[in-house]
Amino acid sequence: MAISYARVPEGYIDTLEHKRHKGKMVERAPENIIAVSFETDRTMDRERFLATLSSLAERVLRLKGHINFGEGPHYCEVVYDRIYEKPELTGPSSKTAFTIIAYQTDKDELTEMFERTFESS
Repeated sequence: MAISYARVPEGYIDTLEHKRHKGKMVERAPENIIAVSFETDRTMDRERFLATLSSLAERVLRLKGHINFGEGPHYCEVVYDRIYEKPELTGPSSKTAFTIIAYQTDKDELTEMFERTFESS
């Protein structure tokens, strides 16, 4: 089945089946999972961005958003060790805006690591 930009074949949702599992329902994410969001007009240095992701390795669960590497924003998605990138299709905004979800790391440390990936003003 081919999926593109969150498009799924017609009728696919009808094929999904919800199954209950034994055990207590999870009410919130575990303490060691954190999310940090960024929104800025600054551009990001691609090499520093990739180096930061590499240094975090398996601690990155997900990153999703729009990142301007200097040639306009690109849709960027990271799922574990896979990085997907596509040119932005929606308009002229040059903002960088993304959220990263990680585990077993400090929120302030994660914020600082990504702050260092932005180009100097």
